[in-house]
Amino acid sequence: MPEGQEKFIPMKDAGIRDWENMAYDSGLVSEQKLKELIIENEQKQKRLRAFNLPTFATYGPTNSFTETAELIPQEKKTSASERFLVRCAPKNLMSNTKIERTLNITWSEVEKFVEQLPEGKDNYTVEIREHWNADYGGAIVGDGNGHVILELVKGNLTNIDKKGLGEIKKGELNIERADIHFKYDGQPTDAEKQVMIGALKYFIPDLDREKLEQLNLYAEYAYSKDHGYRFFEATTEKAAAKFWTELGYTRTPKEETTGD
Repeated sequence: MPEGQEKFIPMKDAGIRDWENMAYDSGLVSEQKLKELIIENEQKQKRLRAFNLPTFATYGPTNSFTETAELIPQEKKTSASERFLVRCAPKNLMSNTKIERTLNITWSEVEKFVEQLPEGKDNYTVEIREHWNADYGGAIVGDGNGHVILELVKGNLTNIDKKGLGEIKKGELNIERADIHFKYDGQPTDAEKQVMIGALKYFIPDLDREKLEQLNLYAEYAYSKDHGYRFFEATTEKAAAKFWTELGYTRTPKEETTGD
């Protein structure tokens, strides 16, 4: 564990931006690295497209709710069954203004949420995504040196803070061992193991040993039997991917992530 990590305390409702700011406040990253992390986080849609990963239909971010709303098909706004995730980030990336986000809401609730933004809607960019409840949420972390961690939790990934240690399934690979079999904790079923491995195969389809050894990655995803996989984040950039492994990444039941 790096010196000073004991000061790094997870917060409820924390996303990646919150984690980055807490790491900076605790002295674990420099101001320059914090800026790099924040910029990387705000470019996630470009990265997801570059990986050619399945993602939730996403509109924005744009500089205003009006601009984002114009991108959304009218039938989605009027559908009684359609639900949305809303993410409003401060236009000034280095300000202390928090990202405001909510999910599983109707279009009328989206409009109300944006109107009630604490710093005024003109001070935020607005991103709106399709939303459905997942059967599982998961994360992948690779440190580039043969250490790969797969995490899985039942339900949406945002619910991870409500799960006990036994409910968070984990697969861990240390390539220093003679084989490349994952060691599992939390007693995942065979089907749950396949969900974790299936997500990993988006990045290394053949699970090649050499590629696994070199995997430098941070990724988050949702999985549904009806819809398949949707990725929230995927980065191999050192500023973001190594951020987690340098902290000796191990999730506790109190951490929460929304992929943003």
